[in-house]
Amino acid sequence: MNEMLRGGYPRGSSVLIEIDEYISALQCHLIIAPTDANFLTHGRGIIAIPSRGVDHNLMRRWFEDVGITRDEINGLLRVCIKEASFKPKPYILVLKGENILDDYARCMEAERELVERTGQPVLNIIGADTLIDIYGVKETISILRERATRIREMKGLGIFILKPGYPRLAKILGALADVHLKVTREYGAVLVYGVKPRTNLLCA
Repeated sequence: MNEMLRGGYPRGSSVLIEIDEYISALQCHLIIAPTDANFLTHGRGIIAIPSRGVDHNLMRRWFEDVGITRDEINGLLRVCIKEASFKPKPYILVLKGENILDDYARCMEAERELVERTGQPVLNIIGADTLIDIYGVKETISILRERATRIREMKGLGIFILKPGYPRLAKILGALADVHLKVTREYGAVLVYGVKPRTNLLCA
């Protein structure tokens, strides 16, 4: 990925990863995993709103599989979920799912705490489909625009994951993003290529 993008993701950039319909959650994770694992192993924070089909337990197991400790997960990861019936774990940030501005304020407070604790910018991983399901398309576009501006100011990194079914949103977020990647599958092989900037195909 670093070679394909000639040095990796620029600081302060927002990255749109557009997923085709035949790509599984695990295959999508393989594209994102090196980035999020890199943040945690270097003591940097992550705030995640997972896409549908990925829950906080799955994310925790993925991190533990690459050697991230439970203490590192509890201290550096914040997975945002809508109100849950179970007792939240230290890395879970519970959102009410009623007012996007109230929930966004909670995420911003968590981000401030992570930045103060680590002295490092934060990685945002946001499943756009989850936001749409909870708040609707209009609110999702508004909050992702604001998030992109904030990420640029903080010199962090944002990864916006967009699953199939939202062609209009793909155009809007594609224009908003500094980097736009598409993940597709042909003849059983997972392929990644850059729409912005234009790149060759990478077989994942």
